[in-house]
Amino acid sequence: MKLLFLMFLGITALNATPSKRFTQIEEHQGVRIIGGQTAHTLQFPYAAAIYVQTPTLKHFCSGTLLSNQWILTAGQCVDGAILFQIFLGSISLKTNDPGQIEVATSNFVLHPEYNPMTLQNDIGLIELRMPITFTDYIRPIDRLPLSALPDYVTVSTFGWGQTSDEDAGLSNDLQWVNVVTIHNTECKLTYGNQITEKMVCVDGNFNEGLCYGDIGSSLIQYYSTGHAIPVGIASFFSSNGCESTDPSGFTRTYPYNDWIRNVTGFNLFDYCCRLVFTEVTMKLILIFILFTSIKMTRTDISSRIIGGFPATIHQYPFAAAIDVHTSSSKHFCGGSLYTNQFILTAGQCVNGAILFTVYLGSANRSDPNIQTVAASEYILHPDYNPQTLDNDIGLIKLRMPVTFTDSIKSINYLAIEPLLQAHKVRAIGWGQTSDESAQYSDVLQYVYVAPITNDNCKEVYGSQITDNMVCVEGNYNEGACHGDTGSPLIDIFNIYYTVHVGIASFVSGNGCESTDPSGYTRTYNYVDWIKNVTTI
Repeated sequence: MKLLFLMFLGITALNATPSKRFTQIEEHQGVRIIGGQTAHTLQFPYAAAIYVQTPTLKHFCSGTLLSNQWILTAGQCVDGAILFQIFLGSISLKTNDPGQIEVATSNFVLHPEYNPMTLQNDIGLIELRMPITFTDYIRPIDRLPLSALPDYVTVSTFGWGQTSDEDAGLSNDLQWVNVVTIHNTECKLTYGNQITEKMVCVDGNFNEGLCYGDIGSSLIQYYSTGHAIPVGIASFFSSNGCESTDPSGFTRTYPYNDWIRNVTGFNLFDYCCRLVFTEVTMKLILIFILFTSIKMTRTDISSRIIGGFPATIHQYPFAAAIDVHTSSSKHFCGGSLYTNQFILTAGQCVNGAILFTVYLGSANRSDPNIQTVAASEYILHPDYNPQTLDNDIGLIKLRMPVTFTDSIKSINYLAIEPLLQAHKVRAIGWGQTSDESAQYSDVLQYVYVAPITNDNCKEVYGSQITDNMVCVEGNYNEGACHGDTGSPLIDIFNIYYTVHVGIASFVSGNGCESTDPSGYTRTYNYVDWIKNVTTI
């Protein structure tokens, strides 16, 4: 039988003492995920790198941004601390990324029943001195779990810790890995009765899991709603070594929901009060929908067509670039001009908005001659479901009709008939062109793709695909990416006429450059609703 291993030290949990919980960080501190891969920019915008100062040493932890002022981490990471140096907005520890910020604080709350000898109640909260401002690179976790974590489900974890037992240094770049939760009875076969109901163990196909320096990082479950949920907090691994096949241990988050809510004062379950699907999605919240190890993510606010070509405005004079302002953030979407006073876009792009800045008349967002109009009125489909993305469609009403020109025109037609399988169509957008670049494309991109059957799409995303959705793919990895949300799928009729057949809604959590299909809302199913709203 093996003993729990404190993340910062090669000692067992039962023999641990408060003064020896962590390895000093002078040259080799922390660790990174075993068997993982490097995260891409914006994949974990809630990840926090934390340098912890105690009266006698300095060590490293990870954490998860809960709100604009609170970070969730392990009890080990706050117990005895006098100062925290926290880095947010970057996957790199050494590179000065443009989105990175550094904050310092000495405020924390340790769970009152935390036991450093057994790692019971290994949970803590760090309070920032001042609220931070959310950006494309810095966003909170979607919400806390609403139910207990099941056994044998696929989850993800991340960290800057060691990648092997031989290398004691921190990883410069954030690592992540998929693992599977196991039953506590199975975990007790390794660790014995020290495993309690408030702990959860995870395992991989080989030796994937935690190592030194990953303590405090979250175990993430991607719900079918698209939310990234922190269901666990990294707590221990086997004293047989990080690269052993023994499971890694986490503190379950769900039993501490009330405590977290009481300490922070925030209702972390209220979707309307947080940067969740509606706002985070439009920004970048990849709507991860987990089906086996495949996830479905909604297209983020900063992305452009994958595998595409630069477009001219005369090709797509109906293309609209939209800055969406909410009460707490600003993000980007695409859309299509329909008539001279409405923009057709995704429901994600209008839900919770208070102001839209719409750009028309140019394929280049930096064009000084681009026409800018403001709007605050929108119509969200009454059956829009932010948890499943069903009925993901909305309309923005401009304050005044626009004047048509050679570079500003309405889409010619809404879908005339159901979209046919394997019929070549075009996707457009200003989103990312790769997983590595978080920048918007200045120039509108387009790419040829073809619809696939919903049965084929369900092989990737599961039964969450409905008849109101359509999936498309190219010869390689062509498709939508973060920032293309709301952009149209276009069919060309009789060479000259454009037909609006889909609205960009989601992409795969495996990355935009994966070969997984992109997801759109079918326009045809909503033609009557659109015409009733616009009185056309």
